[in-house]
Amino acid sequence: MIGDVWLCSGQSNMAFGLTSKNEFGGDAQAATTVPAANDPQMRLFVVDNKTSLGPLSDLGGAWKVCTPDSVAHFSAVAYYFGRELRTVLKRPIGLIVSAWGGTNSVAWTSLDALKKDPQLRPSLNTYEKNKANFAKNTADYPARTAAFRSDLAMWQTNVGNAFNEQMKTWYAAARQAKLAGQPLPPAPVPATPAPVPPNPPDGGSAGPSNLFNGMIAPLIPLAIKGVIWYQGEANTGRPTEYRVDFGDMITDWRQHWNEGDFPFLFVQLAAFKAGVVQSWAFLREGQLQTLALPNTGMATAIDIGDWGNVHPQDKLDVGRRLGGGFQPAGAESGCGPLRLGQLAAR
Repeated sequence: MIGDVWLCSGQSNMAFGLTSKNEFGGDAQAATTVPAANDPQMRLFVVDNKTSLGPLSDLGGAWKVCTPDSVAHFSAVAYYFGRELRTVLKRPIGLIVSAWGGTNSVAWTSLDALKKDPQLRPSLNTYEKNKANFAKNTADYPARTAAFRSDLAMWQTNVGNAFNEQMKTWYAAARQAKLAGQPLPPAPVPATPAPVPPNPPDGGSAGPSNLFNGMIAPLIPLAIKGVIWYQGEANTGRPTEYRVDFGDMITDWRQHWNEGDFPFLFVQLAAFKAGVVQSWAFLREGQLQTLALPNTGMATAIDIGDWGNVHPQDKLDVGRRLGGGFQPAGAESGCGPLRLGQLAAR
């Protein structure tokens, strides 16, 4: 099969499968999308989750033909994006999903990039600490994990079950208040905080460079057409730094692939607790400023999010918007950014 291969990366909203479930259900269109997903000209690959302190040369996963069975748990955003390209460009499309929920941008950035930018020095310090303590943390990890599981079971029984019910009630009431333009009710707080799991010996999925090493480096130098990216929720605690982290990561990937400025298309964060969590708005501004990099494109999702759900169910429009600028060779640019139509027509 000869066609275009796209790398689809980010955190949970990219990893989120067509039939995945969360507290508010799965993808809104899954019931009709999955049974119709028979396309031998589309191939799917999911990279196994893996962290590492050094770049790996191999990874887990396998290519699969797009069928209802193979697509059911495949990334909804990636599938809808690929389906859009198949419809418009009429060529084989390969989709590689390398995504991990709850992860930050520096985890997807190489050690080389951390060393180059002085503003990323704190992340470099964390990496060096993880590396220096790896042997000790490996020895302690089984005991710390056992203690955490015991504490978590006790907390869930005594606090967690009741708190989860309180949160469900609060979400429903907060949504109604938001729609009515009324003040939000106070959010519940657990009687005691949940125990925090121990970090894996290498720092886990939060460790700087760990995901680049384990889930991106093994893909290089596989030829790719471009990247689609849906991430940023994990960085909303430091939105000002994200505009540095994110831009450095894009440049870093392009340098490692050595294919020039391939298209890098990303999703601006959807609406979530708008008016309550201002850091999300600041992070969206940082994403917007990233468009200063060449051959980047941004799909907005502010109008198709869910105020009470960090995993909005509308993945169809996200995928369509990511693919909306691609046109057949010689065609006029469509509803997406003009430069994407130009890239597709080259």
